[in-house]
Amino acid sequence: AAAAPAEAPAAAAARPRARRFELSIKEWLQGMDDSGFLAQYHDNIASKLDSLEQIVDVYVKAGEVDTQFFADAGVKKLGHKRLFEKWFRDNAV
Repeated sequence: AAAAPAEAPAAAAARPRARRFELSIKEWLQGMDDSGFLAQYHDNIASKLDSLEQIVDVYVKAGEVDTQFFADAGVKKLGHKRLFEKWFRDNAV
């Protein structure tokens, strides 16, 4: 019985990551910003990357996003960069 609780968190930790990264790029952008301001980056991101999973694999290390992501996505506004940075910090660690 003592082994079951130890296994459960590991299994639980694996599941949310899989679900979280099943979002489309469009859904991801909308989910980060209800006002829709981040939607303008969809075409730039989608033209270079296939999925949120790929974005995280290519640009994120230990929850920190590589600044190259902003150049590739065309993100110049500091407030928009902060929204992306917060999402990666909270979700891609």
